[in-house]
Amino acid sequence: MTVITASDIIQAYPWGVKFMDWWVVALRLTGIGWYVVASILGGTLLGVFVDNKLGTSVTFTILGVLFGSLVAFYGLYRSIVPIVEALSTKKEQKKYSNK
Repeated sequence: MTVITASDIIQAYPWGVKFMDWWVVALRLTGIGWYVVASILGGTLLGVFVDNKLGTSVTFTILGVLFGSLVAFYGLYRSIVPIVEALSTKKEQKKYSNK
């Protein structure tokens, strides 16, 4: 299993930036965390609102949590995949350039 470090992210950021300060990486990762929280919380609050309007117990709240979780993890996947692909490409280039 390959361990991805912060220095790998700084050096192989997929948007073409070769070097980033540690705080830029920290802010981007914090943004991903806030996206996950906002998605799950938004789905939950929407479910509670619909449950209150329709007079149902927790049906739409559970559906809201599930929908918010799906949206959160899809966004997380979309945010992390480019970083992982850039890191694997960088490691392959390093492996072939050493030969």
